Amino acid sequence: MQTERRRVKPETSILFSGGAAGTEAEFGACAERNGVEEVNFTFDGHTIARHRGVRVLNHEELQAGDVSL
Repeated sequence: MQTERRRVKPETSILFSGGAAGTEAEFGACAERNGVEEVNFTFDGHTIARHRGVRVLNHEELQAGDVSL
């Protein structure tokens, strides 16, 4: 049985990340090399390694995403 390989089209993909050093930064570098849009979320006082597609979250946005058990 032969499996059909499908490729993700860069123009239909977006990488959403925190832009942190390490794995997230490497995913971002791969996205950039392959023409994939990149959005890196950050906030005041947060250090990031990726500066492409930076989206700075305000206090209300951070509160809305603050989920814990």
